[in-house]
Amino acid sequence: MRITPVLIVLFSFLLSSPLYGQLEKGSFLLDIRGQTGYDSEEDFFIPRLYAKVGYFPMPGLAVGIRVGGYGHLMSGRNFGDAMYGGFARYYFNPGSENYFFYGELEAGVIANYQESQDTRTLPIIQPTVGADFLTEEFVIIEGALGISIIENPNTGQMRFNNFVMRIGWKTLISETSREIFDEMREENESYFRSGTVSLSSGFVLNSDFVPERFLATPITDFPFSSESINYNNLSDNRSNYFSFNAGVGFFLSDKTMFGLNMGITNFGGSDTEATTTLFSIEPSLRYYLSLGENNRTHLYFRGGYEFGGLNIEGLGSEYSYGYANGGVGINYMLNPGTALELGVDYGWMNVSEAILATESFNVIKFNYGLRVFL
Repeated sequence: MRITPVLIVLFSFLLSSPLYGQLEKGSFLLDIRGQTGYDSEEDFFIPRLYAKVGYFPMPGLAVGIRVGGYGHLMSGRNFGDAMYGGFARYYFNPGSENYFFYGELEAGVIANYQESQDTRTLPIIQPTVGADFLTEEFVIIEGALGISIIENPNTGQMRFNNFVMRIGWKTLISETSREIFDEMREENESYFRSGTVSLSSGFVLNSDFVPERFLATPITDFPFSSESINYNNLSDNRSNYFSFNAGVGFFLSDKTMFGLNMGITNFGGSDTEATTTLFSIEPSLRYYLSLGENNRTHLYFRGGYEFGGLNIEGLGSEYSYGYANGGVGINYMLNPGTALELGVDYGWMNVSEAILATESFNVIKFNYGLRVFL
């Protein structure tokens, strides 16, 4: 594949002149999501982490790091995949205070680890173009299109691998957001009120407890990003990967939020692998308590019921499950529209027609990342 036209497009972005204040020098671009599941019956952990942290050394230019990965930690059966690298993103102004286009270039390494084998690493380059909508100086709603260029593990040559589409959100911590944050604290304004909408991005729980699926999946088929919607299509039609994992919350009052988490993952399109579809949906309620008058720290209690299932086309292997759970956590406000969230959930999962060794077991989830409020 010739990548020269792609580089020309990216360099053309670098020649543009940004004239705006939102994406100012010293701002931070953040996207951090993670979860660790623990099965007390089988005694194994499943950690996931996706993070993208950028800093603006000059207006319109963000540079930073991106990491993503999945692990299965069980004595004698440890394995996992991870991507780590750096990125540079350059914005240019289309004549609006809220809409921006950007070009981005990421470069890094994908590593595949299995306890009984040597770790395999493959370099990867991902040029993308995207558009951002900036809401109230705090939250960025983002869409991107790009390609992946990755080393062929058989020949060692760099080759065009797949088409990538992503839709998600990020938070922007700028001087403007800090000033508005301080004004809200001085005026004793509530961060949450009836009608506030919350966005989060989660993971399909049942996929974590079907490790056999991941053992048979080529590592280059995984998206290593945290956007709520991902679509990857490998260039030689070996497979395609689509995932939708997102949560939306609606505040019924300034303390009570109704939430709905949804997840769909479809992996298939190969001549040698059956199509796998996973789905989940979880309604929940969450109650917030502020720790101090107009304090940026909030304690929350939650309860929910998740149900979903898995289907492997052509193999007749499928199951459904239910997961009743409750939890507690803390939100620490970074700006008026973003909170750093830490929490733990505990519940009992019941599985019907299971391909697992046990049909019911305890599950603990540790959640960490960012939650945004609109």
